[in-house]
Formats: sequence, structure tokens, C-alpha cells
Amino acid sequence: MDVSNFTYNASTTIRVHPQFFTYALRNSMVNFLGTMTNAFVLSIGLTSKEIHGRNKMPSIYMSASNLMASFFPLSLNSFYFGFYLTDSKVNYNLHDSFQP
Repeated sequence: MDVSNFTYNASTTIRVHPQFFTYALRNSMVNFLGTMTNAFVLSIGLTSKEIHGRNKMPSIYMSASNLMASFFPLSLNSFYFGFYLTDSKVNYNLHDSFQP
């Protein structure tokens, strides 16, 4: 297959409901608390000498997994807040951004 004439279009259009800002704000507050709590539990699991034996690794894995689960929606909402509060154009072409 000849791909020399193939034009790649990776434009992205994101449309959200006007009330999404309040939902994203509430969700971000809960996820921020979850991120801080799980980061604290992970630091205790990594540094504490009281937790040892077969309880140490599951507590580390559990808190690290929960940390990622709470951080991911928080990061997506942060991108949304950045676009929403600065009135940035969300419809952009990814292909043009990778050109040298």
C-alpha cells in the first residue's frame, strides 16, 4: 500500500455541557483529597519500619494504584480548567504541533 499520498488528520474537537464546570470542580475536590490521602499512605508504606512482612507490599501496591486512580481524573480536569478559564481554542490539529 502506497502511503505517500496519505494525509493524516488528528484534529480533536471537545464539546462539553455548559454545566460541566461545576461537576468538574466538585470532582476535582474529591480527587484532590483522594490524591493527598493516598500519597500520604504510600509514603507511610514506603518509609515506615512498623509495617513489614507480608503486609508491606500489598499496602504499597494498593495505595499506589489508588493514587493513580485518583490522579488521572484530576489531571484531565486540570486540562479542562486550563482550556475553560483561559478561553483557549480546543479544536486544534495535533499533526501541525509535531512539525519541526
